Amino acid sequence: MEMTTKLVGIGLAGVLLGWLFFLALGRTTVRRLDRTPETANCLGMEFMSGWRIFNVAYALVLPMAFFRMASKGPLAGLYANALVVRCHTGRVDQVLAHLFVWTSVCSSGLIFAVAVLDMLGVFY
Repeated sequence: MEMTTKLVGIGLAGVLLGWLFFLALGRTTVRRLDRTPETANCLGMEFMSGWRIFNVAYALVLPMAFFRMASKGPLAGLYANALVVRCHTGRVDQVLAHLFVWTSVCSSGLIFAVAVLDMLGVFY
């Protein structure tokens, strides 16, 4: 088996694991935030089904400085209100969001890097 195939397989396994964390975050945290009247309108714009899960995950993972800066811009409605989301979530929700975001980012980055390096001929 080639090195490229092994690395892409590892990346795809990571993406699958990330999507399991995505489902768990959506079924637990986002559903609870949707049902709470104080947070229902603070989850950002939903372009397609499930987009609020990404908004909530990034609100729990990214630093508050990003959201303070983004809230002053014209695209503030696209993001979840990080302060409200963090006040209504617990430590387990934050850990689940970190697992989802960083697993997905690292796996996607690995697959992208392998594809670029393979096109450049590094694996020959």
